[in-house]
Amino acid sequence: MIDWDKPIQTKDGAPARVLSRDFVVGGEPCIAVQVDRDGYSYLCTFGIGADASVGEDALRNVKVKNEGWVLMRPYKKTMDSRYLVNDQVYNSETDAQMAMAYYSSEPEIKPVYLTWEE
Repeated sequence: MIDWDKPIQTKDGAPARVLSRDFVVGGEPCIAVQVDRDGYSYLCTFGIGADASVGEDALRNVKVKNEGWVLMRPYKKTMDSRYLVNDQVYNSETDAQMAMAYYSSEPEIKPVYLTWEE
């Protein structure tokens, strides 16, 4: 299923964007999407609740690359694996190091840089 709150594109990579979530065609509500392909744009509509990931103008969510810093500490029993200190993702190493002040009594806690795709 498509997450309409995240960036979308067609299955072949053409950029697309939601124009309206309450568009009406033939008395039926639908989602209106603009697709940009080969120098021109056109409108596609998808019924509310319909599967927009199939068909000629099939859509998918664009994978968005994220990055951030987390605080980790070694697992005390083995010391060769680590686990998260909290569930916070910091935007910069500086922000992560400022948050480390709260854990000043635990010097083994280190900021770790991560990247991931959603």
